[in-house]
Amino acid sequence: MSIPSNNEKSNQNEPQPAELEETAKRKCKLDKAQLAKKAAEGVNPKLGKRIGGCRSWISLDLLEHLKTHEKARRVRKTYSCDVNKFCPVCAWDNAQEVSKDLRGRLAALKKAGIEYQQIFLTLTVRNCALDKLRQTLAAMSVGWRRLMQTKRWKEAVTGGFFRGTEYIGDRTPKGQAHPHFHAILLVSSSYFKGSSYINHDEWVQMWRKAMRLDYDPVVGVERITERRRKHQDEVAAAVAEVAKYSVTPSTIERLTSKEFGLLYKQTKGLRQFAYGGELAQILPLLEPDDFNSEEWKALGIELWSWGAGRYVLSRRD
Repeated sequence: MSIPSNNEKSNQNEPQPAELEETAKRKCKLDKAQLAKKAAEGVNPKLGKRIGGCRSWISLDLLEHLKTHEKARRVRKTYSCDVNKFCPVCAWDNAQEVSKDLRGRLAALKKAGIEYQQIFLTLTVRNCALDKLRQTLAAMSVGWRRLMQTKRWKEAVTGGFFRGTEYIGDRTPKGQAHPHFHAILLVSSSYFKGSSYINHDEWVQMWRKAMRLDYDPVVGVERITERRRKHQDEVAAAVAEVAKYSVTPSTIERLTSKEFGLLYKQTKGLRQFAYGGELAQILPLLEPDDFNSEEWKALGIELWSWGAGRYVLSRRD
């Protein structure tokens, strides 16, 4: 998209920049779910105002490449509510950062010549009432620690883990929560052929015992490879799955203000993600940034404001 000169007047009909399209998509989900209203009514007006103002404006630097004269925009400043568990905009940004960190740690292990296989593990328990969510999550955390202390875990999971928590599924009945863990486990390169291998049925029994359950819980376990599937390799897909929303925007849309308030209070202060073992200790390998500020010159600044489902140009300096 061509960028007008610095002195051109602001145009309310100017197309929304491509750089803002993803944010606009998430902002629409925030509005559709009426999250600010539900936060104000279910928690407190201050939180509602904070969420309602999230990305209500974004300022962009207008840039030109010194050699190619290519024009570009980069985010200069904005306001974020940082309600990372529930705000679709902030949750998506947070997921990108968490995914980047995890990819960096996996890359650092690979660069150091440390070879691990990866498995994707999902651990669930039966649904609980929404007002019992915090209690259930506490029990699951204790169960996870018991699981890590087992001999079979220590033999198998030699490289550590990354774990994410989801609170409610898209099909969870009204008034209930469906807490479950998604985890990437690093196992030895000989895991699938050696005595440390744990099959699905054994994982079920290990989780049942760790949780002190009187039923067989639903457990999912699968091998992660570097094969590409639907334009994304399985490692990237697994990382994205673990680092995604704790509750999807469509699920929040179904909640009443009272239910959202209860969900917010039940999960307040709880960590959504956790590292363990060697994966927790290694420093992530930083991904290269294609942008070099020394190769660009500033042309000006734009201010874009949110309104009627899109960003509108308010000012260009």
